[in-house]
Amino acid sequence: MFNLGKTKSLIGLDIGSSSVKAVELKKTKAGYELVSYGIETLAQDTVVDGAIMDAPSVAEKIISIFDGQKIKTKDVATSVSGHSVIVKRVSMPLMTEDELYDRVQAEASQHIPFDIADVNLSHQLLEATEWPNVTIQIIPFLAGGHAAAGGPFSILRFAEFDLPDVVYLEQLTSALYLDKRDTVEHYLAVMERLCLEASPAAASAKVISEIMAGR
Repeated sequence: MFNLGKTKSLIGLDIGSSSVKAVELKKTKAGYELVSYGIETLAQDTVVDGAIMDAPSVAEKIISIFDGQKIKTKDVATSVSGHSVIVKRVSMPLMTEDELYDRVQAEASQHIPFDIADVNLSHQLLEATEWPNVTIQIIPFLAGGHAAAGGPFSILRFAEFDLPDVVYLEQLTSALYLDKRDTVEHYLAVMERLCLEASPAAASAKVISEIMAGR
């Protein structure tokens, strides 16, 4: 999850082993709105084990998405996965954002076995579960199979009222965007079923804390 802060809009950029994907989000009084999205397929071995082997090719795909979607925003959020990522839960007293930034830097130096100058740091407040425009629900592992056990999916809803909802499915070597009304209605029903099967949103902070504590 990324926070737009004071930025009006932001680009989420994902460089995977098989494709490059980008979504543009706009911050409004009601929350976040999806403005545009794009995907470009990468040739085999362009990205191997998380390492970019052909940077010019990746750059070309990114430019193609930005040009095709007419994206002008320069603020971009990216993510890194794998063994290079360290996640740590830290309890802190109430403080200002500036104080929190300095405290995160100090805490990180105690838990990361690298020079902090060579590390990209980010933090997320657990209080995000209480934000009015964010709903987090968790299905307990002990609940067994659920309505979306076949694989993850996302439902994209645009700011423009005349644009229909779109279902996004990411696969191993490609991605699908489904916009047929019957298909979208089916996934909306699955989403509703998931919300009913999951723990209440009010309990999410407690569930996350227990998971991070290893309970």
